[in-house]
Amino acid sequence: MAAFEAKCPLCGAEFQSEDEWIGQVGECPSCGKEIPIQSAQPSPEQQTKKLSPKRTADENAIGLADPSSKLSPDEKRCPHCNEIINAKAQKCKFCLEFLSEEGIGGKNHQSPSSANAVAAQSSGLAVASLILGILSLLCFGPFFGIPAIILGLFALSKVKKGTGSGKGMAIAGISTGSVGIVLVIVQIAILAGMLLPALNAAREKARRISCASNLKQIGLAVRMYSQENNEQYPDKNGAEGLEMLRVGGYLENTKIYTCPSTTTAMAGGKLTEENVDYVYIGGRNESDNVDTVIAYDKPNNHNKFGNALFVDGHVAGFAGANWMDNIK
Repeated sequence: MAAFEAKCPLCGAEFQSEDEWIGQVGECPSCGKEIPIQSAQPSPEQQTKKLSPKRTADENAIGLADPSSKLSPDEKRCPHCNEIINAKAQKCKFCLEFLSEEGIGGKNHQSPSSANAVAAQSSGLAVASLILGILSLLCFGPFFGIPAIILGLFALSKVKKGTGSGKGMAIAGISTGSVGIVLVIVQIAILAGMLLPALNAAREKARRISCASNLKQIGLAVRMYSQENNEQYPDKNGAEGLEMLRVGGYLENTKIYTCPSTTTAMAGGKLTEENVDYVYIGGRNESDNVDTVIAYDKPNNHNKFGNALFVDGHVAGFAGANWMDNIK
């Protein structure tokens, strides 16, 4: 079987092949791509072609000097092997190379124009990331910082794939965006640290007022009791004296007997020292000195503060670690 010299139309390498492979598709031993097997020696028809004096050397090099080589509207030449193919073809049937902008030179190949466009897009993302990162440092950290990080990550992804540029700006955008977010979080934490004590103090003040209201209602119930018992207040101390008010129907709402500043759970029923937050002093009457205390906060109801109920029904609050010295 005769052998002949074949030539790869892509890389120009020459190699030995057998006659039976002429016109078939094989693999080039040099570049490894599939190519049509053709003889490296020009055919007699190609040897007899002459250059036209009316055309330039470049035009004759691609075969335009030969009248028979003129292309119809439905034809075009492959930029790789110079063979005539269908104008709408995206892949040459002779050299098997892709012809479309997204396929020339292989499925993953990009033309210079498309590669430049992608690189410009990636660079734009990096610039936008940097600008948003700087804005996040100046104002509204999370609103600009989060988009800066996202755009920067997209730009870095394109750079790693080799389809973009602007790595430095992307990293700077991510960094400044992150710093902007952290600064806002720190500012919020500082403000919260400054405001929380004030808020807690306001809440405690409201609880103290509610506590004083509870003692006032206890005072009203005691005076109602005295009107029906010869101006005598309940004679038992502590929770037992307050239980006399509850059982007698003078103050049945058990929630009134607990201080709002405590976590004492009152589920109804009998009053005991465990579910009552006030100390009651029994045996008083309406004729006692107005400065005489008949009920007051337990020591741990508030922090360095306590309310006291007096014989005439008024309630006063005392501040300080020694507030109980005012109890007479």
